[in-house]
Order: sequence, then C-alpha cells, then structure tokens
Amino acid sequence: MPHPRSLPAVLLLVAVALLTIRCAPSEPVTDDTPDEPEEPAGPAYTLLAHTDTHIVAHMLAVDEADTLHTSVERVIQHVAAPNHDAVAFTYASDDSLYLARYAPSDKGLQVLHAHPSPANYSVAWHPTDDAFAYGVYTPTPNDNRGAGTVRIAQENDTHSVGCSASTEVLAWLSDGELSVRDDENLYVVGADDCATQATLDIRRHHQLTYHPSGRYLAYIYRTLEYNRSANEYQPDSSLYVSSASGTNETLLFGNERAARHATWAPDTFELAVSVEEEGTRRIVVSDVASEETTFLVSPAEAPAGAQTHPHWSPEGDAVAFTLTTDNGTQQAAVHQAGSTDLLMPVTGPVWGWVDAQTIALPTEDGPTLTDLNGSPIYTLEDSSTTLIGAWPAEAVIGKR
Repeated sequence: MPHPRSLPAVLLLVAVALLTIRCAPSEPVTDDTPDEPEEPAGPAYTLLAHTDTHIVAHMLAVDEADTLHTSVERVIQHVAAPNHDAVAFTYASDDSLYLARYAPSDKGLQVLHAHPSPANYSVAWHPTDDAFAYGVYTPTPNDNRGAGTVRIAQENDTHSVGCSASTEVLAWLSDGELSVRDDENLYVVGADDCATQATLDIRRHHQLTYHPSGRYLAYIYRTLEYNRSANEYQPDSSLYVSSASGTNETLLFGNERAARHATWAPDTFELAVSVEEEGTRRIVVSDVASEETTFLVSPAEAPAGAQTHPHWSPEGDAVAFTLTTDNGTQQAAVHQAGSTDLLMPVTGPVWGWVDAQTIALPTEDGPTLTDLNGSPIYTLEDSSTTLIGAWPAEAVIGKR
C-alpha cells in the first residue's frame, strides 16, 4: 500500500516537469526549402557608354547604372582587349585629352594619362596579358607627329618604353616587341628599352592593320601614277600584306579594286575587305596563308547594296557588315553558315560583336543590342549616346 503522502508528491513532480518543458527555449524551426532565384531585371549584359557629359556603366541584368565620370565632352576612340575583357579609350574634357581603362571586374574607371589638347593617342594591347602600350603626341601645325612618348600601362601603373622619336604605337607583337612609328618610318623595337630591331620606310603606307598574332601587316600603299589618257597624275592605292616588319610584301588588290576596311579574323589568317566589283562594293575574304580569295556572299545571292565595314565574330565563323542601298539607306547584316540575314536599319557602321550571338548597332533610337535574327534585346534610348564597351554579364572577366 502506498504512503498516504506519496501520491500528491508524484503529482507535484509531474507538474514541475511540465512547467519546465513549457518554459524551456524552443529550437529554431528551419525551412530547408531553397529560396527561389530572383528574376533578372534585364538582359545579362554590361554596357559602358557616354551620354551628355557622363560616362556610365549600365548593368542591365540588375537594372543599375553607375556614373563613373563626369564633365566628359566626347569619346574619341575605344580599343578592346584581344579577349574583350576590358577596353582602353580616350576622351576630351575641358582643355585636355585623357586615356582611361575600364573592365567590369574592376568596378571602376582608371584614368591613366592626361595631355593638354590638341593631342593624339594610340593604343596597342598585349596579345595575352592585361597590359597595353600607348603613344601620345602633340600634332605640329602641319599635322605631323610632334613631341610625345610611348608608354606601357600595366597593373595600375605606367612607365616609359624609352622611345624619343617615335610617338605612335601600332602593335604589341607576339614575340614581345612593339611596332611604333614616326612620320617617316616604322620601327620594330624592344618593349623594355626601345632598341630598334627593324626599320621600314612607310611614307606611302596608310591604314596599317596588324593581324592579332602580329605575324602579318596589311596596309594601303598609295602613290601617284601618271595617266596618259587623262594627262594627269592620279592616286594609286593598292592593298598589300607583309610580314610584321614590312618585308615579303604581297599585292592583294590593285588600285582598281579600291580596297577599304581591311579586318583580320581573330584566329585564322583571313582578311575581310570591301572592294569594288562590277560597279558596287562587295566584301571578299582573302586567306593569306593559302592565297585564296572568295566572296563573303556570292554576288548571285547578295542583297542589293554596297557591303562595307566587316566585323568578324569572336569565333571567326561569322561576319557582320553594313549594307548601303543606292538611296543611302543603311542596314546591318550578318553572314553565317552560308546564309546572309538582314538585321535592322542603322545610322552608321555596325559597332561590333558583344558575344557569339549578339551584335551592337547604332540606331536612330540609340545603341541597340540585337540577336542574329535581328530581334532587339536592349536599346540605350538616346541617339546621342556613344557606346564604348559591351560585355555579357555572365562572362568570366579579368582572367586571361
């Protein structure tokens, strides 16, 4: 038989236990269900542009715009790095000109050099490294190359190459040397001391264009030829290809073809050129290694109009170009996989490729991104906007 007081004692212990359980801190309840990813606000691209007096980075995927610089009157030139992860560009502000570098991975704008106006800058990226050489000079009253310098920009620093006479840089060659020039000669020089390795008289050379590897140089050779029937001297401009130092030159197109806009493919030794063909301009592709030349678009299948300003795709398997009709209307076009597609009306030459499926175009509404079917992806809605650089947002930036 239980003790007379044992039952209440048991009940008391049970009550205390229940109270303790109720007052004890509870464990947090966690929801292991993964969060739904946020929908992007816009297409996955980053654009660098100049509008009014501002340089602005537009991050379209998150619908943000970051003003990087103000008081900019105009952008003069932009030169993309070989793998398109950065851009060097020059702009005018107040009474000076400036050289700057931008990459989306840097989250900022690097102003690397300034020079009182008037001045002329030139830029040549290293074939593989995140570095570029640049030249700057003050033009003389007769528009020759005056006093200036050639420098290298690398790792947030710049230093002089040591060139005293040459003030324009043409290319950073794959063997580490630089191609520079003055008013009369091209020099292949050392990038660390400007020691001359080769010299070429280029007083008749114009529109010099190096292959990305630095192995070949294309240029217009301009002379005056005497035309007996017209009893006058007439300009003769022929397109040649040579070695990097100007030796072993080969004639591609004579003066009658009026070659223009020569552009090298990124990974092959093919040169796209706009030439005269039976009264209109056609783009042809010359394989310098095999010495074969073909039409980009067969004349029998070509849309009506003059073909100019070819732009190779990043993989070199397509070419975008500008088509101009007889009444002056311009339209962007792209040739790929043996067919040619018209994209949309433009107000000037095709700007270039953003990635393998996207092209940037100047339109009356402003710089526009379009796919290869001509469907608009995004427009910076201001016709006065100058596009400086464009990148896919998901690309691996800043790594080489």
